[in-house]
Amino acid sequence: MSKTVKIILALLAFIFISLYFYFKGKYSSFAPVSSTNPLTDLQASKYADELHVAMGSIGTDFNTIESVFSVLDEDSYRQVYNVFGTRGYIDVLGSGTDLPGATQLNLTQWLKSELTSYEVDVVKKNYPFVL
Repeated sequence: MSKTVKIILALLAFIFISLYFYFKGKYSSFAPVSSTNPLTDLQASKYADELHVAMGSIGTDFNTIESVFSVLDEDSYRQVYNVFGTRGYIDVLGSGTDLPGATQLNLTQWLKSELTSYEVDVVKKNYPFVL
C-alpha cells in the first residue's frame, strides 16, 4: 500500500473516531416512545444519527444500537428507518462515508452488514420489528 493511501486511511479513521465520540456524548439519553406518542422529526433524526454513528465508526457499538431499539416500537422504528434513508457504506472499511463510490444502504442493510450473527439473533428476538 502506498504512503498516500495509508495517510488517507489514517485520516478517515481519525475522522470517524472523532465523530463517534462527539455523537456518543451528545445523544446518550433515550426516552421510551409509544405509538400513541410518535417521534418528532428531530427525535427520529437523532435516533437515526445515533445508529449511524454506532455502526459507521471503527467497530460497531452494539450497546448503543440496543439502547435505541429498546425505546422504540414498530411505528417509531419505521419513522427512524425512513429518516435514516440510505447512507454511504464502504464494505472494505466497514464504515460510513459520503465519499463518491460508496454503496448506498438503508438501515436494514447497514444492520445486516455490521452486526454479528449473534447480534442479529438478539435483535430478532428482542426487537422483532427491526429485522
